[in-house]
Amino acid sequence: MPCTYHFKRKPGLLIEVFWGNVTLSEALSMYDRLLAEPKLPNARFEYCDLSGIEETNLDARSMKKLFDILSGQYLRRLNTFERGATIADSGPSQFIAHRYRLSLPEEIASKVKIVATHEEALDWLGLDTAP
Repeated sequence: MPCTYHFKRKPGLLIEVFWGNVTLSEALSMYDRLLAEPKLPNARFEYCDLSGIEETNLDARSMKKLFDILSGQYLRRLNTFERGATIADSGPSQFIAHRYRLSLPEEIASKVKIVATHEEALDWLGLDTAP
């Protein structure tokens, strides 16, 4: 599966990584597991690496469906979520990252930054160790 997630208990970091050809069904499957994860409400920071995406079958309707689901998880943890960084370095990853950020509620969108590198992501998150 070309997408995965895991948590680092300290500092409360959710790490999501996508690579290769990401399909809607694979992304939905991963997020189904993530949204049921008991550790999710404790994730203060989010590091999402889209830089490995080579292509995707996500069309506008599919993206909206996925992004609506994801927006709900942020609202559930509005009191604990501090900030997120999305690495999108080119092509499909930038398109997805920018569309995603636009879909977020304003109080969340202001806490999420799209960056081009791992170092920029860590800097924005205020973390000095590698995820």
